[in-house]
Amino acid sequence: MNSTVVKIVVPFTLLLLLVVGLLAGIYYTTIRDSLTDAANQSLLAAARTSVSNLRNYLSSNSSYLQLEVAARQSLITAYFNMPPEERSGSALEDELHNELINLADQRTVLSYALLDRRGNVLINASTSMEETLKLPVNFELDLTDPLYLNNVMLTGLPYVSPVIFGSVFDQPVIFFITRISDNAGIPLGMIFAVY
Repeated sequence: MNSTVVKIVVPFTLLLLLVVGLLAGIYYTTIRDSLTDAANQSLLAAARTSVSNLRNYLSSNSSYLQLEVAARQSLITAYFNMPPEERSGSALEDELHNELINLADQRTVLSYALLDRRGNVLINASTSMEETLKLPVNFELDLTDPLYLNNVMLTGLPYVSPVIFGSVFDQPVIFFITRISDNAGIPLGMIFAVY
């Protein structure tokens, strides 16, 4: 009788352990997949929010730069209409330099800069006028880049640079650039906001 019980109990126990093991494996796999899916959905939602916030940030800063140019249009146009040899040291240049410094301070921007059509830095809010003359053309941005040249100077569309490392600002920066035109729509130069 003892052997009969063993013959019945041992296979039943082994079968029960096998079924419980299979159920535990299925349960573990199902829970792991559910948790992975939930984590992926959370990451996707966070990524979408981050992209949306970044897009809004870039768009609002680009729009703000265009509004600031429009608000100072008469001052900027008067400066560009001066003969280049008369600009340096003029009261208008000082006034425009101070405007850009105040604007940079209000917006916690690294710098605002005014460039001519060739990319020469005319006024830079973060440097003195003497140091501005030593800055590289276009802050070392490549003017042959079709996105930069075409969108800013030819179409008037604003440009947002990728993050630039190793620039003249000794830290990673993003340039927001918009064209400056006279009242007839003729391009005079560009204004950079450096973040």
